[in-house]
Amino acid sequence: MKYGIPNGRYIVLSQILYSNIGGEIVFIINNKTFTVSTKSNNGSYFAFVYLGEVNVGNNSLEIELINKSGFNAIEVMYIIPYNIYVKYYNELNDLASMFKKVY
Repeated sequence: MKYGIPNGRYIVLSQILYSNIGGEIVFIINNKTFTVSTKSNNGSYFAFVYLGEVNVGNNSLEIELINKSGFNAIEVMYIIPYNIYVKYYNELNDLASMFKKVY
């Protein structure tokens, strides 16, 4: 899917399901690949994952999700401007830690 957003540097976060039937999910964002293992032996829960940084040019963000193996679910994905992420890092980290496990 393609999205129109302003050019710049962004941080990508996602809330992903971890479970005993999890596997591997791949995010391809503007030709940058992020792979996440979603297998867990500690029950099923959603947790926030820092995927990394992406650069946006031509006011275009392209996202592709690939379910490589297992059962995977994404509850939400955030594309946050880098300067906002840095400015509010502590608050975002506190917020993310409150949602580590949701049953």
